[in-house]
Amino acid sequence: MCQKTVIHISKVHIKPATKEDALQGWVRIPENLRGGIPNRSFAKIRTNSKTIFCQVCGTSSTGCIAEINEHYRDLLDIKAGQVLDLDVTPITWFFSKFRALQMHPQHLVRFGFGFSMIGLAVGLLALIIAILPPAISIFGQPWAWAGYVTIGFTLTLALVVGYLIAAAISTFKG
Repeated sequence: MCQKTVIHISKVHIKPATKEDALQGWVRIPENLRGGIPNRSFAKIRTNSKTIFCQVCGTSSTGCIAEINEHYRDLLDIKAGQVLDLDVTPITWFFSKFRALQMHPQHLVRFGFGFSMIGLAVGLLALIIAILPPAISIFGQPWAWAGYVTIGFTLTLALVVGYLIAAAISTFKG
């Protein structure tokens, strides 16, 4: 089991994010406070028993300041101008990054992620149905599900591509 590195930042002044960062999926924390977490890395940020998953970026300010947009401040139940403690944990597990997409401020990213998960579920269902032997007939037609399997894989591919496009827009914008 790998050791999780939790970086505790005391007495952080919460500033609202700039207008350009209002809908971005990151929180800006100065490099000297990030404790070696690389710029644009995914992290879990916890305060007041509330948690968000997002990217952590640098900022030009050098004080003990975190720039958090309104969406993430609402999820953390904090206000701009507060002074509080933050626990920042880098995310290394692949599936934890999905939580960052679920909590993203942009509807397009959350929408694309949701559809990709539906497509994944349909694709897995289609795979299970494809593995069933043809002797098992559903609704009296043994191979009727072959068309549904094809449709399921096509939908999965389309939705995953949609998710990747949405994630690319979020990640590479700005």
